[in-house]
Amino acid sequence: MMNIPQAGRWQQLACILVRSDYGPVALTISLLMVSMGAWAMNPYLDTFGASASFKVMAKIAPEFVWGAIVVFLGAGLFFYTCLSHNRFGRRVFALLCSAFWVFFGIGFILANAGAWGGIINLNIGLACAWVYWRAKGQR
Repeated sequence: MMNIPQAGRWQQLACILVRSDYGPVALTISLLMVSMGAWAMNPYLDTFGASASFKVMAKIAPEFVWGAIVVFLGAGLFFYTCLSHNRFGRRVFALLCSAFWVFFGIGFILANAGAWGGIINLNIGLACAWVYWRAKGQR
């Protein structure tokens, strides 16, 4: 048997991912959000200039601000889903992530209705809403 440091934390994470039906979905969304936010915060990339779909978001705030918001939401969803037993925090971050993705999807549709991004983002928003709904009864 291997002696893994911090085995208790890894076992806790494995239990959450296996016992809950929303854990893998929340983990995937949180990792997607953290990586997306970090990408948007990269000063050497012009993410918003890469597509007309970002026009609506660029009018509200610069890339760095959006990136920081996305990293914060993704990290919060990860923390409250995978590392904490706080059900209220889990639901709050799932709801905030859902609202973000719906807003993001609507912005994409308004800016460039022919692109797939809007519908994909709306579906991620629905997945976050499902995590919100399922997390209310599970610990």
